[in-house]
Parts: sequence; structure tokens; C-alpha cells
Amino acid sequence: MEILPRAIPRLGKWGEVLWSFANGYDRSPVVPMGEESIIKSVGNSITTPRDLENKIYLSVKAVFNPDGDVNQLQLYGKMARNMKSTGSRIFAALPA
Repeated sequence: MEILPRAIPRLGKWGEVLWSFANGYDRSPVVPMGEESIIKSVGNSITTPRDLENKIYLSVKAVFNPDGDVNQLQLYGKMARNMKSTGSRIFAALPA
């Protein structure tokens, strides 16, 4: 691997990771088709047009966004046991 540019430390702990991916370095093992890891959760996030400073606006986004998660769950043939919101993100936990 070539020597990392001096600017990499300025990017923090992810600097080397970003540089590696940008330069085509990936040491993760190749996983054959059909041997993918089991999906444990599905998440979906939204980039809002402005900062979420209003709690009512955040609540509306949380109520009307689960469709994205539900569609992903259906894609994998799963159902949600519960859904959890963290900040502006909603997480669906799959049944054990």
C-alpha cells in the first residue's frame, strides 16, 4: 500500500478508511452468493430540507416515514416486532 497522504490525519479516525476505499483497497473477504450474513435490522433515514428544530415537524416525519422501512422488511420477507425512533431515524427490529 502506498504511503498515506499527510492530509489523512485531518479527516479523523475514518480518514484512512475513506482513503482506502477511494483508492480501491478493500481487505474484507469475498463472500460467495448465498452465504450473506443474516439481516438483524432495517433502517431508513431521510435528509430533510432544513434542520429539524421543531418537535412537531420531527413527529410528522417520524409518523409518515415508516413506509421506507416497511418496504425494506417486505423485500426481505420479514415483519417488524417493534419500531424505534432515535432522533430523526426510525429503526425496525426483526423478530428473533
